[in-house]
Amino acid sequence: MRNDAEQVIFDMTRNGGNILGTLTVTGTTSGWQEIDLSSVLPPRCIPWIILSQLGSPGASDGEAYTETTATKVRYNIGATSPTNQTRIVYGFYGQGTGTNVLPSGWQITLLNDNDAYSIGDRFPVWGLVGRGQVSGTGRTTKTVTFTGGQYPLMAVKPNGCNAAVEQLAYNSSTNTWTFTIGIYYPESGSWTVDWYIYDKTPTAKSTGWIFEIYDASENVLVSSKYPPLAIVAPFNPGVSNFPATQSFASGRSYAILATPRPYYFQSVETIENDSGVIIGTQVTTLAGGWAISGGDITRARYTHNGWDTMMTFDRAPATIMVIDVTNL
Repeated sequence: MRNDAEQVIFDMTRNGGNILGTLTVTGTTSGWQEIDLSSVLPPRCIPWIILSQLGSPGASDGEAYTETTATKVRYNIGATSPTNQTRIVYGFYGQGTGTNVLPSGWQITLLNDNDAYSIGDRFPVWGLVGRGQVSGTGRTTKTVTFTGGQYPLMAVKPNGCNAAVEQLAYNSSTNTWTFTIGIYYPESGSWTVDWYIYDKTPTAKSTGWIFEIYDASENVLVSSKYPPLAIVAPFNPGVSNFPATQSFASGRSYAILATPRPYYFQSVETIENDSGVIIGTQVTTLAGGWAISGGDITRARYTHNGWDTMMTFDRAPATIMVIDVTNL
């Protein structure tokens, strides 16, 4: 389905990024926290979860981890300031298998090519509410400010570089969100990064020629003004593999949606003399983002031997989703 600008709004080869809930956590958690979605998760659908820790640009976001099972999402937040907030968004996308039918009482449901739930009257779809491009030369950072959001998430499509969303800061007095995009390679030479901001679709009805689905309270669940978040699959090549590449279908355009922070991995190796006596250690820091070339998505790196005094980010994003941005 296209809008009057000939943009593809609904493409049923894509998987919807439907939202089940959001919550805010202040400070740390006592171990893993679990949210059971089994009572609401549609058949043949897979859960997903994204954390956004609200730190000031240039400061560490602390540590946060996520994982999913067939019907549950889990999160563990540690090493943050007691007053730091973590915004959590969780939902599902239709990529499972099976023959179970949808529960009774559903009024309208659109299924994707996997015969799984994509758009319907039960769950809102995160929509594209902002997009743009930053450009520059060499290793640096760029900021993007978004005003009026609810729980915005940013995806990036690096062109000629490897990049990641480093941090997300929130100013409650002005309701502005500041995303910091880090570019880790090349050390010189020009590059661009396309960015996409997805958020909960505004609940007010639109005017003009618009395709929209409402719930029983007439809140907007999906609108052709806001192309839906289209999740393809998780990116999960393991913790310490650099570089690591996953290949997806050619002929499409992809972006990375991840918990805000760069990938960061530090290894410590002992150095021995000819007699096997340990005489020192070698510390290697690998930090970086993601590079995209056609259907190949690579976790890239910037290598720094020794303790990294240039970056203070902890750990790696636990949740890394590949999304489809074709024709947007």
